[in-house]
Order: sequence, then structure tokens, then C-alpha cells
Amino acid sequence: MKACVGNHSFFPSKGFCMAACMAFNQTGLVGATSGNSVFCHLYHAGAAIGSTANANLHCPHASPSGDGACGTKCENYCQINSKTCTGSNSLYADHATCMKFCETLPVGTNVSDVAGNNLDCRIYHAYAASASANPTFHCPHASHNGGGACGGLCDTYCHVATTYCTGANQLFANVGACMTQCAALKVDGAFNATSGDSIQCRIYHAGAAHATGNAGLHCPHANITSGGNTCGTASTTGSTTGSTTGAATTSSSTGATTTANAFTVVLSFVTLIGFLLI
Repeated sequence: MKACVGNHSFFPSKGFCMAACMAFNQTGLVGATSGNSVFCHLYHAGAAIGSTANANLHCPHASPSGDGACGTKCENYCQINSKTCTGSNSLYADHATCMKFCETLPVGTNVSDVAGNNLDCRIYHAYAASASANPTFHCPHASHNGGGACGGLCDTYCHVATTYCTGANQLFANVGACMTQCAALKVDGAFNATSGDSIQCRIYHAGAAHATGNAGLHCPHANITSGGNTCGTASTTGSTTGSTTGAATTSSSTGATTTANAFTVVLSFVTLIGFLLI
């Protein structure tokens, strides 16, 4: 808090710093200058004191992300959220799963980011879940889909869909084509959804194409127009569903009305003939 200030600041308060620090890996060697441990973060925080040059070099390493010196960003991301996003707010089944999904996310270049589709933003929300005692708010933002805070949902979806569903499993020609179609997707899925017609489900499966090494299984589920019968079906997905269903309903309704009108005319005619005979 004293060495990394101004443009180098990454904690809004001591409480946030304490929350991040308690989630760091607590094992390691005192005085360590590298590796994913609290001791490395502590070393670089101290080394940042004294000059702007020192702060420029050491503050990123002292940050919760470690910036590649005190562990990789993925190591810190998975270490922190395993301590702060637990129970119903849990993001991943285990550390190995987290690390594989983490590989699908843009790394980012600013360790102070609290928004944007990158790891730095997700790391912030992972420790903010503890610092603010509000995991139900922050853990969705720390998730692989970013919860609409760490990048827009379509930004995240189109990144993973165009990066990991390629070749025989290609879903889109490019990011622009994906973004155009993405606007029709439903955004009300749970942050950890793996099924159901939502963009959150599709983001999971596009990421799982890489995380599980099985694009042939997961990319069809990430498809916008069908959802591969896991993230929706061709009959329930997107805006096409509404117009198709509506057209069918209108046609059926019109047919029923026409039949009813014809029956009414015949009945009236028979009644009139009977009246005249009497």
C-alpha cells in the first residue's frame, strides 16, 4: 500500500489487500523472488520501494496476478478463487480443471484491471468476493465467462468459439460474424451453466472444447442456432424460435377460425330452411 501507489496501485483498501494475501499460496521459502507463494509477493512489494523505476518493475510482480514472476496469472487465479469462491459459488471442480479453462482466457496487460475480458479482471473479482464478503456478486465475474463484468458475454463467447472451435468443428468464419449472431442469444443462464439455452452454457462448452481436448463433443453444444441439444435445441434457441413458433400458431389459429366460420354459415343456412318449411 506504500510502495505501489498512483498508477501502480491495485488495492482500493487494506481490506482488499488482506483478502488477496490470505488467498495466496502460504507455503514456500522466505525471501523467494519467484514462484507462486506469498513470500514472492512480499519480496517484490518491498523491492518496489525507493524509486519509480523500482515500482515499475516490481509492483506488477507484487500484485495478486504475480505477473509471471510470482507464479503465472493462471496459477494465481486458480489459487485465489479456490479459497474465495466455494460452495454454491464454486467455479471449477478442481485446480486442474481451473487451469485448463484458464488457458482459454485473454491474459491482459494491466494488473489493476477491474473490468475487461482478461485474467486480471477475474483475479480482482476472485479476491473481491472475500474482501467485500459478497461472493454471490463477485464470483460470477471471476468465472470463465466473466459474468458480463470482465468483458461482455459476447466478447467472451466469440473469443473462445473462434479460437477453439475451428477446422472440422468451426462455428464462425471470424469474430465479426460471431458477434453479429451472438446478439440473439439468451443471457439469463447461471454463471456456471453447462446446459440450458443460454450464452453462459455455450461459453462453457466452447472453453471445454480446449479444456477437455474434445472439440468434436463440445463445439456442437456451443453452436448458436441449435445448442447441440445441450445448450438448447433448434426448436427452442434464439430469435428464430419465436418467429417460427409464432407463424405456426398463427397458421393453426387461422385454420381453426376459418373452419369455425364455415360451420357457422352452414348451420345458419340449415336453420333458415327449416324455418321456411314450418
